[in-house]
Amino acid sequence: EVAKNAVSGGLGVDIATLREEFITNGLIKIKSLSTEAATSEQLDEIMNPVLNLITKELFEQIHAPASIPPAEAEKLKEEQEKTGLAAAAQGIGEAYKKMTGTFFKVGVKVDFALKDVKIVKKGSFTYKFDRQSLVDRTTSFGGLLGIGNFPKEVQEDCITTMPVGPWEAAYYVLPSVGNPDSLGIDELSTTVTLQEKKAEDKWEQVTGQKIETAWFNKVNKGKEAIWTDGDDKPIKSFVYPLKELYKREGFNRDNYRFEIVTTIRPKTGKSLDVKSYSPLFDGERAMGYPTNLVDVVTIDGTCLSYGSAPDLVKQAVGQLKAGTNSWTIKLDADNDFLAFLVPADEKDIKVSSLNFRHSNGKLGSWVECNKNLRELDSSLWFTIFDGDWDANADRSKLPADAIVPLD
Repeated sequence: EVAKNAVSGGLGVDIATLREEFITNGLIKIKSLSTEAATSEQLDEIMNPVLNLITKELFEQIHAPASIPPAEAEKLKEEQEKTGLAAAAQGIGEAYKKMTGTFFKVGVKVDFALKDVKIVKKGSFTYKFDRQSLVDRTTSFGGLLGIGNFPKEVQEDCITTMPVGPWEAAYYVLPSVGNPDSLGIDELSTTVTLQEKKAEDKWEQVTGQKIETAWFNKVNKGKEAIWTDGDDKPIKSFVYPLKELYKREGFNRDNYRFEIVTTIRPKTGKSLDVKSYSPLFDGERAMGYPTNLVDVVTIDGTCLSYGSAPDLVKQAVGQLKAGTNSWTIKLDADNDFLAFLVPADEKDIKVSSLNFRHSNGKLGSWVECNKNLRELDSSLWFTIFDGDWDANADRSKLPADAIVPLD
């Protein structure tokens, strides 16, 4: 209002009209960023005193300046007609005529002599206005956050008292796996299905509940391994709405369970599916570590003497079985160490066959074939030596060449 009154009183031209003329002719340049802290309307109000400063510098209260010699005035007139100031001044004069009906010349085309060039002010200035304000926003936070320094009303808003009774959803949190390279895992997946008991030993997927699947180390291979969903987006948990179940007539928690199928694909060998079950729960629960679902059976053939001579091992071929799962065993000079992932809860693990061959035929079968490996050695690590295909060999003695002297 101060700027508007000053210009209206001295010139009779609206401040908005002046601003448009200044911008059009390049005298001023305005950049503004409106936020919750400063709206566009507020920024317009802020511009009024800035424009008042400019008009004071330009018009000097519209009084006749000191005269200069005509010759110098004519020379100065030619120079100033080339500038944006002359164009702006002419536009302002035309705007004044439209509003008052009287033509008023400003700048190089005024009716009186120009101001002395020595006292003409030149230059530029920048007017910057910053304003900060606190804005409420909705967000989320995970972890520990202290609220002791917040106002009491904020503390009260942060505290929620849950009513007595079951939660209306189950949150299955995906487990931490670790470094897949050090575990010998190329990729693994977990699929969880909410099931309902239909008959004795017969379970089916609950109608209306979807099957959730996540993959570990499927994307970003060679970088940080993470869990991802079917769209390759990061995921941390599965959510199962339970409100509809609780409202069912005759609802019995014992008639529902979660089926978890974990598929582990090692860097070598075939994939292994491990199935487990969890009773129905509400709230949050972390899944068991996938590495706890499997044991490692190691067949170490590094102590065998490989070669083409009749008394040396050319290769050993057989089969490892763990319940319904089976794997091929093949040892030779280029591949003398094998590791297999087997279900941790499988009791019946055995090498059903392992035949040692030389260049001319068969040397014999491993003497521990078809024995329960868990009973032979709970570590499930088996080192094979020369002569282990001889049923009459003394199992309590190590071959002499298996003992390597220290330097």
